[in-house]
Amino acid sequence: MRRNGRQCALWRSRPKKPSPAAVVFSVRDLLVRQRTQVINALRGHLAEYGLVAAQGPPHVAKLVDHVEDPASALPAAARLVLGMLVETMRALEERIEHLQGRRI
Repeated sequence: MRRNGRQCALWRSRPKKPSPAAVVFSVRDLLVRQRTQVINALRGHLAEYGLVAAQGPPHVAKLVDHVEDPASALPAAARLVLGMLVETMRALEERIEHLQGRRI
């Protein structure tokens, strides 16, 4: 290959091996983002029924209580699908906790 009239040497770099720690971090980061999306969806849907709570994961428990309380004003159909979001959030939290202590 020529560039500016000179011969250019082509060097192939060696492919980097992915660091196991980087993979763990990347997957954990993805799960945290997914949990945030689920929390925001739950918060948004419950706000339509007038149920709000302060922002942040610690305050989500209040929203979950409304979803799981059969005496709350939520329609049964909404409780069913919002319950799915709660289950998804819990599964994500479990996986995040599992990766939290992983140091490779």
